[in-house]
Amino acid sequence: MTSIRFPALAFCAALLPALAAGAPAYAESSSLTGKLNAYVGCLNRLSERAYLARERYFSWVGKKGPTGKERIIYGTYTIYDTSECKSEVEIANMLDPRNGELEHAASAYVDAVVALEPLLKEADDYYSQEDYKDDKMAKGKALHPKLVAAWT
Repeated sequence: MTSIRFPALAFCAALLPALAAGAPAYAESSSLTGKLNAYVGCLNRLSERAYLARERYFSWVGKKGPTGKERIIYGTYTIYDTSECKSEVEIANMLDPRNGELEHAASAYVDAVVALEPLLKEADDYYSQEDYKDDKMAKGKALHPKLVAAWT
């Protein structure tokens, strides 16, 4: 099963060479420090929670999605607000030194977590309020492919 790891890993893969290549030349650069702090801050704030949400969801849901016949329904977790991450990455992407691969990876990561946030909120509300009992898991079945796509 593919997960949100791809955007996060691509982001980290682009970040590490930029750090290694830029460290000696830009060691004193507050612009580089600000840029990297924004990127790392987003990863630190959102990635673990996205992984935990996915892990919790798939601890009780099979690959094909919920059936309504599960013995235990744990729901999922939400992630933190993504608006600060999005705005900080947008600003960081404009700072020098420019690195197209890194900036693209950061934007792709932000797009992934921004898309995931409202879906997790909707799923969390649905399962925590036990609305699946009222609609025989219809919304849960409809949300499943959207969640999988967002994690992918």
